[in-house]
Amino acid sequence: MNRVLILLEIWNRLDDIGAATRSTDRKVSEAAALALAQDGPLRGASCWVLVDTAANRAIVRRYPAILRARFGGSSAAWVRALVDGTPPPADPGLVWIDVRAGRVTELRLRSATASSGGPRRCP
Repeated sequence: MNRVLILLEIWNRLDDIGAATRSTDRKVSEAAALALAQDGPLRGASCWVLVDTAANRAIVRRYPAILRARFGGSSAAWVRALVDGTPPPADPGLVWIDVRAGRVTELRLRSATASSGGPRRCP
């Protein structure tokens, strides 16, 4: 299947991860059903684009295991898909956006054994 429908959701402030994931799942399902009815089958893909704010960094630091379980797609591959137009990963993704710089960057979730820090980004 070569056609992909990408749902991007930009979050200025992510407050309720559970409600947000349910909303995303519903939107992907509805969009795929609509596309199937109109144009034939396509693959659905989704990515959350988190605005790089203190509040969002705190959420990422607080819930890395939940976010890792939900967003299995490579953040680096999602950045390439969004910036260069390469095919997106099959699994949902999570990336940072710096709105002032107009740059999308990889979001790395700290490991379960990490004791400090937060999301680490590659340049």
